[in-house]
Amino acid sequence: PFNSGNKLGWVMFDACLMSTVETAFVFSDHAEYLIASEETIPAYGLYYSAFNGLTSSNVNAVDVAKKVCMASIDYNNSLNYSSVTWSTSYVPFSCLDLSKVDSVESEMKAFFKDLNRNITKNFNQMSYARDKMYTYGSFSDGEKVYDLIDMVGFVKAVKFLSPEKGQALLDALSEMIVWNYSGTAHDASN
Repeated sequence: PFNSGNKLGWVMFDACLMSTVETAFVFSDHAEYLIASEETIPAYGLYYSAFNGLTSSNVNAVDVAKKVCMASIDYNNSLNYSSVTWSTSYVPFSCLDLSKVDSVESEMKAFFKDLNRNITKNFNQMSYARDKMYTYGSFSDGEKVYDLIDMVGFVKAVKFLSPEKGQALLDALSEMIVWNYSGTAHDASN
């Protein structure tokens, strides 16, 4: 069984929309790091040949994330996607330190509890900020639209409503995100 002394060094997802706090929380008891994308993965996914040449001296999570994720982006960008309407120029990947998830969860609860206290008063500002966010994995079933947004970007956009708790959450997220590649910035704070 997995426990604090028996964890995987890292878990990497070749699946869409997996770099979330929820996924990090689920895997925090099973691995030290999570390597994943918060966006949909390009058609051919990860470039597995990038794992060749990994040795015991460079298999830490950050090195793996950099090598495999960047090789995957380069590989997918080199392909001819004439039948695909989206571009692979924006494929965010992150390497998250799962030992920091509890701190992020605690700061999230405090920040959103504070926002919720004044939601009636601040609804327009929060709604406007949410509406301006870049969305990941948008899906509509005809009645409802489902999507994800970047938490760092959203917190930056509404931090003025709860400056101290917002900064505490940004600091906790910054500690958890040990490496990321974001290609093109899609957050409302830019």
